[in-house]
Amino acid sequence: MKYNQQKSSFQPLKRVRALTRAKPEQRGKASSALGNATELCTPPEKYTRKKNEYVDFSTGESLIHGAINQKDAVNLARETRYKLQDAAANILYGFHGSNVPVNAKGYDVHHRTCTCTKFRKSQTVDIVKSKTNGKAFFSGLLTCANSRTCPVCSAKITERKSNEMRVAFNIAKAQKLKISMITLTAPHNAGDMLDELKEKISFSNAKFWAGAPMRKFKNRFGVVGNIRSFEVRHGSNGWHPHFHIIIFSKIKIPTKQDNFDYLWLFNRWKTMVVRSGLNCPNEYGFDISNGEKAGEYITKFGSDDEFLETKTGKKVTWDMADEMTKGNTKTGRKKSSSPWDLLSNSIELEDKEERQKNKILFLHYARAFVGTTLIKWSKGLRAFFELGKDSSDEDIISQEEDKADFLCYITPEEWEFILKNKLRSVVCQLAENGGSKAIAQLLFNNEYDSFEEYYDNFSNRNTVSEDLQINTDNWISTENKSLSNPYKSKIKNEHKNHLITGDFTRINMNVFDRAIYDYKNKRGD
Repeated sequence: MKYNQQKSSFQPLKRVRALTRAKPEQRGKASSALGNATELCTPPEKYTRKKNEYVDFSTGESLIHGAINQKDAVNLARETRYKLQDAAANILYGFHGSNVPVNAKGYDVHHRTCTCTKFRKSQTVDIVKSKTNGKAFFSGLLTCANSRTCPVCSAKITERKSNEMRVAFNIAKAQKLKISMITLTAPHNAGDMLDELKEKISFSNAKFWAGAPMRKFKNRFGVVGNIRSFEVRHGSNGWHPHFHIIIFSKIKIPTKQDNFDYLWLFNRWKTMVVRSGLNCPNEYGFDISNGEKAGEYITKFGSDDEFLETKTGKKVTWDMADEMTKGNTKTGRKKSSSPWDLLSNSIELEDKEERQKNKILFLHYARAFVGTTLIKWSKGLRAFFELGKDSSDEDIISQEEDKADFLCYITPEEWEFILKNKLRSVVCQLAENGGSKAIAQLLFNNEYDSFEEYYDNFSNRNTVSEDLQINTDNWISTENKSLSNPYKSKIKNEHKNHLITGDFTRINMNVFDRAIYDYKNKRGD
């Protein structure tokens, strides 16, 4: 059968509602990285993990860390995320080069990952503990919600999207839909710039799916929709951007290279790549695999040199949802590096020049992929699976963690101490194992006669915001009646800047005392 090659505007498929849901025995509970209990359909096979291989079920990370227990492996993964986030922040301070934007107050505005889970958006930092998975986390902090450059936010975002994808897979299986995965890539070399490659391969992908011939192909195979994952790696031949695309259809899409329909799709991809200005791809630039067995290589935060084993003895990796959503977090490959590999290399390699090279590569990646959607559902597919409106990364991060116990408040001075000594992971670990008392023991100082006195004060704190509001009213209404209205506004502005910048130069004064002190002593710093 031949397909008409005339041009035509792309028309989305008619929306179809799901006829059935996943079977009750397939349903399960999975704890997401945000502390929510997400009801989803889990893969039917139960995995038997090898010795020293563990899975953090709150983030979906597979961990192999030698002869240590699962709790230690999970803690090490969290520590690594914070470590890589610090590395990303240091690199991304150069994101804007010499043209750093300045806000209305005259402050430099850097990449949001530089301040993620570090700068406060309220007067205190709250530590809470999820009831569903026992994980401790911080509340009251600014977050970047950037799955492209932030390992901390990425772990939360990708696992939530993986959960949604697993629901779709199991509903599709219940409806006897066929699942296929198409991989699309194009020739590249070490001299190609990532931003140009990204633009051209994105153009090729858009044209590949558009037009009357493709619409006829999809109608013939009963294609319901697709989910597209955009990934990039760096190797000896330079940047390697590529797409993984999951297709749900009523008729199985052929996977054999000598099949007519396979060859038609392959030739169409070659045509679109050449039109974009790239060289014509060979057989390695196009592949169709059985989506139900996809995941030929593992997508996890740690190394990927071992496989899981099912109860039947079959060697498998993570499921296809992880393959689609966590491609840019793959680490441990010898021939190419993921963005997280670049971060790791930038701080761990012994050679200074190699560390600097990886910093520059990550900066190029961050600039090229700014605003890029890594996971995208085709129009109408989420409605077909009754998954509701797609949530943005910001929405996923901003959702309140339910069923979480409040543990304690952390003052600005204590938070500065935690950041300075890189103790975020340690504080979370203490909160999970020893509660607020363990955190207080870490933060205890000699200003109190005994730990018991300090802990009594620590555990009975009110929110700093309430105290500041009361004290502010007193200062402005009594002691400082002589201050003009413009200066009252200046005090409030400095308070807002204090929340953003975390400036604790005069550490023993609160922000309003410092503002008044500076005014009376005409300090210029």
